[in-house]
Amino acid sequence: MQDKDTTKSTFIQLFKPILSKHFLKRIKDLNADKYIKKLKTMQLIELIALAQIEQKRG
Repeated sequence: MQDKDTTKSTFIQLFKPILSKHFLKRIKDLNADKYIKKLKTMQLIELIALAQIEQKRG
């Protein structure tokens, strides 16, 4: 049965290759989110993808 939150389900399917252990480990190893409090790397990627899908301007 598919999750009722289709946006979340779609993003999970879309980002499954990106959410690999290797990618997440690289973010952690590089301290990419060290000084970030609100908008972390994965959230930014999701936001950019959503804007691209909906063709939002900048």
